[in-house]
Amino acid sequence: MSSEKGEKDRFGDKLRDLEHAREEDYFIRRERELIAKLRASMAASESEPRAEAEPEPCPVCKTALVLTSEDGFVAKLCPAGHGAWLPPAALQALVRRTELRAVERLLARLASR
Repeated sequence: MSSEKGEKDRFGDKLRDLEHAREEDYFIRRERELIAKLRASMAASESEPRAEAEPEPCPVCKTALVLTSEDGFVAKLCPAGHGAWLPPAALQALVRRTELRAVERLLARLASR
């Protein structure tokens, strides 16, 4: 009887192994299909001509903001002079640069004493 039980256990193990192998095959096929769909959609989006984004309006006068680059910073300027808008990263870099200059001036004053 124990011999019969051992054979059942081995048979059950083989069935579980077969089930796991089938699951793994399914998911491999599924991943390949999804990757193929992603590649096709990426190729389609790259081949389509990109529409140029409309310029953002000035919050004050509603005229289109002009994109400009100065001293390594990109900003959007109102042509009527109502202000300049900087992306957060550019604003942070500008603050760091300003802080460094203030520290340099302080150190120069201390050194001249």
